[in-house]
This record gives sequence, C-alpha cells and structure tokens, in this order.
Amino acid sequence: MEKPKAEQINLAGLISETLAGAKIPETVEVIQKIPETEIFVAVEAEQIRMALKNFIQNAVQAMNDSGVLTITAQPLESGMTEIAVADTGSGIAPEYLEKVFEPLFSTKTHGIGFGLSIARMIVENHGGMIRAESESGQGSVFTFSLPSDNS
Repeated sequence: MEKPKAEQINLAGLISETLAGAKIPETVEVIQKIPETEIFVAVEAEQIRMALKNFIQNAVQAMNDSGVLTITAQPLESGMTEIAVADTGSGIAPEYLEKVFEPLFSTKTHGIGFGLSIARMIVENHGGMIRAESESGQGSVFTFSLPSDNS
C-alpha cells in the first residue's frame, strides 16, 4: 500500500460520511460520542474511510444485525486522536484476540479475513496504532489512533 497523501480532514464529517455509506440495519442503534469542537486529523480520507467501514461492518456482523454500535473519538495529549468502534456482540474468544489482525484469519463463516489486516496496515501507514479488546458475551472494542492536525 502506498504511503498516504495526508490532508487535514474533519473527523466528525469523515465518521458521519462513513456511517451514511455503511450497511447498518435499523435494528442496530448507532451512538456517536464525538466532541462538539472540531477534531482535524492528518489522513488520506479514502483510506481511513475504508478502515472505519471494516470496523463498522465487523461490529454489525458480530451483533447478528441487532445491538448497539458506539463510535467514540477523542483527542489525546500525545497529539494523536483516538477512535473506538464498540459493539454489543458476543465478543472474541481470548485465544483469537491476538490473531484478528492477521491476514486470512477469520472466525466468521463468510469473508476471507482481510478486512482487519488491511485496516491495521492503513492505520499503521498513517503513523497510528490499533488494538482490540473483547469480553466474551459483552462485545468488542476496536481502537485506533491517528495523527491530529489541529494547527
């Protein structure tokens, strides 16, 4: 993947556009926890949209198309902005949690296991970090950071 051609993007707008383009059933409640002050990130919008869409699709699938999807964004003192995508699905078994970002790894019956590995590559190419947390029966949270551009 090519190095991103970063530009200053309003994160709230990027999240809203991605949610609008995602296939989210009416049975999934979407909660956005984004500060009212604008947060700008230095990213290639299309790439981040692709990564975010992967997190959203996985969350919806993990909830069997019914539950609560929460997207949170917050600036960090480190100069990064953290975005979290949380679901109320069944969670990821501890033995699989470390493998979810590996290419071709999937716990789903459909899909080929590239979505999260591509998302990780995109985030890391932007200078960010990514992690997954999950509790069996409680859901999962995928959190990633992006460089802020609030100049």
